[in-house]
Amino acid sequence: MQQAGEHDETGVISVINHHQCYPSDTPIPTAQARDEGPGRANSTTQAEQNTIVRRQKNRCPHHPQERLVRFDPAGQAWCDRMDCWDCYRLMKIGEVLGYRCLTDQGGQRLINQSMPAWAVFVRSQRPFMVVVATQQAIALCQAVGIEVPDLSGEVTRLVRVPPAPS
Repeated sequence: MQQAGEHDETGVISVINHHQCYPSDTPIPTAQARDEGPGRANSTTQAEQNTIVRRQKNRCPHHPQERLVRFDPAGQAWCDRMDCWDCYRLMKIGEVLGYRCLTDQGGQRLINQSMPAWAVFVRSQRPFMVVVATQQAIALCQAVGIEVPDLSGEVTRLVRVPPAPS
């Protein structure tokens, strides 16, 4: 039984973990900027922001603790877990398609045309949606006569990254 002044932190932790799974390219304020207050938080330089984004792209967005990764055509690192492999695979298929607009069987747009749109999609969508988009991308490849990339050799192309900062 909780006392009146106590808080259950379980809900807070699950929300934080959820947002950590899908980071965007928006830079995360540094601890120093956060501590200096709202007026100073926006004063990070472009170089600092680029460093933060680069650091995020060098880690798997879903599993940042993983040390073995491969890089997709947009430069995003992906680990070897199944859901991340699906994201990597979709980006490789997008590359051969020229990152054209992708629609589902009903004509609804899944992904806008452009590499950044495909990159945002794979980082932000649930694994099921990535699989659905992959199936549609494969169907599009077949419809326009483009060979689906053979990724069987990719298993050996993992790169070791340093441990994530704690």
